[in-house]
Amino acid sequence: MPTMYDFIRFYTVEELQSMVPIEEGHMSNLMLERKSDCRLWYSRMTVEDGATANHEVTVEVYNHETGKWFNWQVYYANDVKKGYASVC
Repeated sequence: MPTMYDFIRFYTVEELQSMVPIEEGHMSNLMLERKSDCRLWYSRMTVEDGATANHEVTVEVYNHETGKWFNWQVYYANDVKKGYASVC
């Protein structure tokens, strides 16, 4: 039986910028949410704002045992080539 991890992939800057945010957080936009167990946040922060890099993406996964979200992976969308696999 497939798990959520079987459907995970990285998104490019172009793909993320073409999406409509589901929600705007303090520093990031919620771009994808899948069945309340996986979220993809796209940071609006830049290097000029003090971020480590531009186009940071954080993938959160919900732990049903603890009832809490945790950061599963952070990547930089400008490093992603189209079609590169591994998020929501």
